[in-house]
Order: sequence, then C-alpha cells, then structure tokens
Amino acid sequence: MMDHKFSEFYNYAAYPYIKNSSMQRASSTYTASTFNSLNSGTNNIFQTNPNFEAIADGNGADDVWRTGDDGLRLSSSSTNLLNGGTNTGAPTADILGNQRMGTTDMGAYEYVNCGLNVKLATSVTTHTATQSVVDGNFVCYCNSDNELLLALDTNGTGAVITPSQVKLYIGNPSTLSYNSAGGMITNTAGGVILERRWDVEPTTQPTSPVTVRYFYTNDNYGDIVTAMAGLTSPTTITSPSQLQFYKVTGGSSATFPNPHDTGVTGIVLTNGTTASTTVWVNGTHGVQDHTAEYLVSTFSGGGGGGGGGSSPLPVELIQFEASPAASHTADLTWKTASELNNSHFVVERSYDGRDFQAAAIVQGNGTTQNVITYNHNDNTIDLAQNTVFYRLRQVDFDGTTAYSPVRRVDFEGSIIPNSVTLYPNPTKGTVTVSFTDDEAESHAIKVIDNLGRELYKQTFDGQAIELDLSSQATGIYFIILDSGESFKVIKQ
Repeated sequence: MMDHKFSEFYNYAAYPYIKNSSMQRASSTYTASTFNSLNSGTNNIFQTNPNFEAIADGNGADDVWRTGDDGLRLSSSSTNLLNGGTNTGAPTADILGNQRMGTTDMGAYEYVNCGLNVKLATSVTTHTATQSVVDGNFVCYCNSDNELLLALDTNGTGAVITPSQVKLYIGNPSTLSYNSAGGMITNTAGGVILERRWDVEPTTQPTSPVTVRYFYTNDNYGDIVTAMAGLTSPTTITSPSQLQFYKVTGGSSATFPNPHDTGVTGIVLTNGTTASTTVWVNGTHGVQDHTAEYLVSTFSGGGGGGGGGSSPLPVELIQFEASPAASHTADLTWKTASELNNSHFVVERSYDGRDFQAAAIVQGNGTTQNVITYNHNDNTIDLAQNTVFYRLRQVDFDGTTAYSPVRRVDFEGSIIPNSVTLYPNPTKGTVTVSFTDDEAESHAIKVIDNLGRELYKQTFDGQAIELDLSSQATGIYFIILDSGESFKVIKQ
C-alpha cells in the first residue's frame, strides 16, 4: 500500500529515513515485521486523512498531471499539512509553479487559495471577488470557490482596488452574435462577443496604465469560433490571435455594458507582441485555456470577441471627397470613424478611371476610435488632363489592403462622382443633404439606425433637405436615398 505522499526520503541501512511527510498508516505499523520498517524520522504525520482537493481524480478534469486542477492539491481542510513542511532545502515554487508562501506546506503542492495558476471561474452567474493574492507582479482576484476572475498589475499606478470591486459576468449562451454595426462595434457586418465580461470599480483610479490579464476557457474559444462562422458575413477563426478584445470607455451606466448597445463607446484592441492600450498579447492558462493581456488607462469594464466578414474593412471610412483647386491641383479630404492597425493610405490617381497609379502616401493613425480627418493636395496632375479619378488604398501593418469608392474631378467645372453632399459629419444635431443635379424634381430619403430600424422617411421637392438628429442617441446612423446611395453619419 502506498503512503499519501512524502517530502523527504533517505535510505539508511536498507530502511528508508523519511521526514516532513504524511504517512498513510499508524506509526506502529512501520516495523520490520510488516515489511514497512522506517529508520526513524522527524516531523511525520501518521494515519491522518490529508483531505486532498479530489483524491478520486488525481490528475483533475483535464487528465493531465501537474496542472492547476490536479486532485492531489491541498485543500483548506488539509489542516495538518498546511505549513507542515520546512523551508530548509524546499524549492521556492511547488510542482505547479505556485510560489511557496510563509512556512512551506507539506508535499508537492503548496496550498494556494488564489493566484495565477488556480482554476478559472466557469459557472453561469455574476462572480464577485472575495479575496486577492499577489502572485509575481499581478494581484489575482478570486471568488469564494478559489476560482480566478481577473489579474491586474497595479504596481506604481496608484490604483486602489478591493476584492469586492472586481466582478466577472458569465452568461448563457456563452456568446452573443450581431449582423450589423452598433454601439462601439462599427463593423457593418457585426460580430460576436463573449459573454464573459469583466468590471472593475476602483476606490481610486490609476494615474498610469494598468496591465489587465483577462482569462477565458478553451470552451469559450470553441464557442466563439462556431459563432463567428455562423454570422451572415462569416469569419473563419483558426487561432486565438485573430480575436479582438475591448475596453468600454462610456455611454452606459450598466455594470457590464454590451459593446453593441446604442451609445456605448470604447477601445477595440488587436493582437500584437507588446501589450498597450490598443494592443493585446495572447497567452495560455494551464494546459488549454487562454489569456489576453493589455493595458487600460482607467477602469470600467471589457471583454472579448471578433468582427464579422472574412476580410472586414479595417478602417471605417465615412467620407471621401475630391475637388478641383487652384493651379490645376486637386484637394482630397476623407474621414474615418475608427481605425484598426491602419499603417497608411495610398492616394491613387487615374486619367481614364481604369488604370490607377500611386500619387502619394498619407500615414494612418494605427488603431483609434476617434474621428480622424485627412487632407491631401495633389499638385502633380498632368496639365493636359482635365478629368482625374481618385481612390484610396488603405494598408494595414500586416499588408492587408482595402479600397475606397472612386471620386472624379473635372477641371472644366464640376465633380461628377457624387451628385449628393452631406454635412456636417459627424454632427451633434442637424445634417444637410444637398443634391447638385438639377434633373430630378423630387427625392425620397430615409434614416435608419444601426439596428436596421427606420426612424424617418420623406419625399420632398428641391435640392436640399435638413435632417434633425438632435433627439437621437449618440451612435451611427445610415441615410439612404432613392437613388440607392447611402451615407454613414456619426451622431455625437
């Protein structure tokens, strides 16, 4: 029969010398007559139930030894073994890599009620942290079941956070899917978010960025892969690095705001090698679970997900105009509502509308959720050409490209591309839609919100109409004309 476990073993004159160990039988049974003879020993515990976490499942639910769910870990009931070892000669970390704390616990596993290596919370509920433990550079927040919710590196940031101020919401189903833009999700193909959202309400906000380590299970990853493939405009996910994570910055008083809800604003983070307030770094937890690490400047909440469309437009272009200027030049202006890994724009020019050549390069703004306005004056136009076509080629840091619509400049008088102009955009109130053609006597126009609901429809005579959006919530709206043209408008 095997002993529960032992820490130190020596063999003197054929009999083992054991100390600092938990022995299965009574001390009187370890004799030569029972073939269990010991050569003395010190600090041993005999015939006492060690109260392991799950003695019937030694390697845990993942069936892999030396991982955070091993059943032979100590529990809070392992009272005789807790602090029962010796620090002399003991390794600084246990078999799982958990730091030995205080007086070493007896055995291979140090009892850790919270830390980077404990199991993740998975039950469907709102979890509130009841304890926090410093593990390396991180403060780990766990619930009353010793399950890990979130880890924060607040060193030197001035942030003050108590355990009860850290929460994790886990929902059922585990994902939510959308096939349209909404809230801070500007992708018109929508996307999927994990119903695993964190929230921190600190006593004191940080004065410098805090590192957040967010955890999600391998089952969560599998669910989002399936959900992304099921979108109207599907996305194939083959690696966790293809996911995106987000940090809510405003627009909702809810504890766990849905990033697709009207008015919600925030920052979308993309995968990279160095964590920042716009870049998250992929990692692992245990054998198969996952982590996302990034920085936040202030606290509220966040989570993870991904965008729809196999090749989603990485930059949300809301305006692109071209107009003739003095000395046979052209002024180009464009605006973006958000940018994702945007390296630069290539301004491409054509004299026949078919063959385009690079005319200039304008640097992008990387990743941002702010409205950015760009301007470029093309002063290299062939003087013999009175008609010029322009388009933008947007280039990601990884080389991915996307093209804008084509705009035409006519130096004999007018810009033909769009017979419709819309301004101001973004707007805080009214938007004017102006028609520069004189052929149509009447026009039909309607306004749709980001959920596809029709808010306004009207047929009118004349060449301009003013739309009042002042009563609408902040967010993205679409103005659709009877000609089939549509415009995206940002209401601030």
